[in-house]
Amino acid sequence: MPALYKSQNNIYVRHPFHQEIFVSYSNFLKVSVSWICKDYVINKLTSKELMSRKVGLVPSHWPRSIHVIHAGAALENLYPRTYSNVSRKLSMTMSSAKVVRATMTSFLQVLFEGGVTWAKIVSMFAVAGLFAEECSSQGHADFVQEVVDTVVDFTGSALLQWLVVQGGWESFPTRDSEDSGRVSK
Repeated sequence: MPALYKSQNNIYVRHPFHQEIFVSYSNFLKVSVSWICKDYVINKLTSKELMSRKVGLVPSHWPRSIHVIHAGAALENLYPRTYSNVSRKLSMTMSSAKVVRATMTSFLQVLFEGGVTWAKIVSMFAVAGLFAEECSSQGHADFVQEVVDTVVDFTGSALLQWLVVQGGWESFPTRDSEDSGRVSK
């Protein structure tokens, strides 16, 4: 599990598999999106019995990931027809990493057209899990990393400023927080 040490606008991250590194707060938020996305996808693929070494993801075990995973599971349970069969709905197959990236990026652009909310952020991870599931079930587990990379890149270009203004993942509403009803805000 990564350990974090703050110093003004900078963060030091110590990960068990890496030496201590210095990152800016913005870079830290992008790295944390990667951790959350990987943990979400691994959870999704494991629950569908699609996780394999070919996927190539290693869980981060970042404590904040579990809150997003729980919120995403709740969202998927509330709207099961929305969060299923993405290939059929889009009339596509996950035929290449390029197709996966282009389709996922287009989807995310539409998702965030009307602004950013925590609910949309959770939906982004749920969709990433769905894309990863479809890649794996279609025999392309090697495309799953492209799904994660697309989420990280999209976050860096379109969501980072919003995350910084919100106060980062520390502000994500959890079941235990006083503002748990704030997910849609």
